[in-house]
Amino acid sequence: MIPLPVKVRSKNKDIIHVEFSDGTKGDPDISHLVHKGIFKAWVNGDLFLQSLFE
Repeated sequence: MIPLPVKVRSKNKDIIHVEFSDGTKGDPDISHLVHKGIFKAWVNGDLFLQSLFE
């Protein structure tokens, strides 16, 4: 079974904190994804900083 994200929050405009259902946690830098796919909306840094779920 693939672990599902259970918590996602922005740390700054390039890094998110993600926690998965299996307990795995990480802080990936997703700056390389700006302007691509669903991340196009995050060109606006304010929108990115509001993006989270818990």
